[in-house]
Amino acid sequence: MDAPTAVPPDNTPHPATSVQSLETNAQHADPGCWLSPEIHLECPRWFRELPISHSSIFRHSGWDHDRQRVHHAMQCAGIPLPRLVAFESCGAHARVLQSLDDQSRYRIAGSYCHDRFCLPCGQERARTIARNTLEILDGRPCRFITLTVRAAGLDLPQAIEHLRASFCRLRRSAAWRSHVDGGAAFLELKWIGSSQRWHPHYHILVEGKYFPHAVLKSMWRQATGDSDIVDIRFIRDQKKITRYVVKYASKPIGHDLIADEDRLIEVIRALKGKRLCLTFGTWRGYRLAAVSMEGAWIDVGDLDGWIARAAGGDEVARKVLVGIGKASAEAAIAHPRPPPEVSVTRKPSPQLTFQWDTAA
Repeated sequence: MDAPTAVPPDNTPHPATSVQSLETNAQHADPGCWLSPEIHLECPRWFRELPISHSSIFRHSGWDHDRQRVHHAMQCAGIPLPRLVAFESCGAHARVLQSLDDQSRYRIAGSYCHDRFCLPCGQERARTIARNTLEILDGRPCRFITLTVRAAGLDLPQAIEHLRASFCRLRRSAAWRSHVDGGAAFLELKWIGSSQRWHPHYHILVEGKYFPHAVLKSMWRQATGDSDIVDIRFIRDQKKITRYVVKYASKPIGHDLIADEDRLIEVIRALKGKRLCLTFGTWRGYRLAAVSMEGAWIDVGDLDGWIARAAGGDEVARKVLVGIGKASAEAAIAHPRPPPEVSVTRKPSPQLTFQWDTAA
């Protein structure tokens, strides 16, 4: 795509020419339209009076229906108010950045919730983990392992703990250490309707030596005391590694669970304080979700302004939004909401931090 000339909207502050100079006190929008009346009254007045944000609609329009389901389930699960507010405010008042090194590249910066049940945050986190994982591997071959446990007679927290404790025992064994140098594990939960029970399992990326399937099967049986269902495959293709990591690091549950409110509430409660991704062995200490910025970027305006311009027929703004690669861009442009009538500035809560999207 030819690089359009980026002209900031009229309300854009003086452009920042480096990441460090960008302010992190992003404004938060989207009033608590999903919060129950009782919880909404507990919110601070500044939050209840905030206008709708185009940038939040832009970020979440692709999964709006599922997002409302998740938000309602979080309320039913007793999630604290700050986390609910952060979830609903995710992506509000985002900024559009243009690369100074390559003017055809754009990014979005903003205040995101980083909640494990937020789909866009999970997808961005997965891409970051995949990038960092490939840097650690640096072209070296690896293997992909799946471990599961029997959950008959166990509730979800017990099943998760059974899986975690069994994996710890496996990693402490001499046989495991003789085959595996290091790696990362990702937790996934599935509800099996036919048997009416949970199916928790780890998807694990490991670096090390040849690991016979029969040996791993026997070791896992010994570690769990009741399970020997394992899968292990050798992966040479780095693109396959990326696909595996992005798939399993993005979210702990699938769409089918989001549609089942009772199970979704159960998952939200069971995963409180649980780690969805862990590193071990020589990989311990690596921050797989750490975000790094490369190159110099300039702030070319708030996303709300770009969306409003595109909705008004500005072809340059439209190309910028489409070029960013957001699947929800067309929906946001086709069905814009009226721009905010007031502007409210407030420092973000500790749950909201400054985060970067991937480049176009």
